[in-house]
Amino acid sequence: MYLDVSDREAWQAACKKIIYKFKKLDVLVNNAGVIIAKDIEDVSLEEWYHMVSVHMTSVFLGTKICAPFLRRAGTQSKAGSAIVNISSVSGLVAAPLDPLYSMTKGGVTLFTKSTAITFANKGDRIRVNAVHLGVIDTQMGRKTVDLFADRNGIEGDDERVLLSAKRHPIGRIGTTTDVAQAVLYLSSDASAFATGSSLIIDGGLTAQ
Repeated sequence: MYLDVSDREAWQAACKKIIYKFKKLDVLVNNAGVIIAKDIEDVSLEEWYHMVSVHMTSVFLGTKICAPFLRRAGTQSKAGSAIVNISSVSGLVAAPLDPLYSMTKGGVTLFTKSTAITFANKGDRIRVNAVHLGVIDTQMGRKTVDLFADRNGIEGDDERVLLSAKRHPIGRIGTTTDVAQAVLYLSSDASAFATGSSLIIDGGLTAQ
């Protein structure tokens, strides 16, 4: 199902379809992302608005519109329902290759903590947590690989990936399976006592 995450009506339509088909909504994963990868003085206002709409407006709309359904489902589950926001290590530490990316992901980091406390204070059984990723082997992750390689004058594809892999103490960049396992944990009853937390999946990148 296609979903424009920056559009309120699209979110409402998506929830309606989900409830019609599955009768409930107990997990929301806010996973949309873009990267501009330009110097801050070169970014246009339109590009900035686009990044905000994908990284921040989408998380706000998803949380706001899905909350009533998640609240209802939370009363029917031992561990409650769950929201998992995909942030980034750039939401914890500086991202010199894309400061605006860091700015918006930092917003997701604090929104995660704030909504977790807000729901808890209201007695809603909705847990909210964030996953902070290092470089992942996706189309967007490859842009990060290329940016870092260009900055260091590396030409070959294999050499570019190796350079990014070496930045991670674990010796490789992440996979979509690494991300999925983290999301599965935070979506499941196994994380019943976790809310407002940051799960860092970065191969040791930010531990250095």
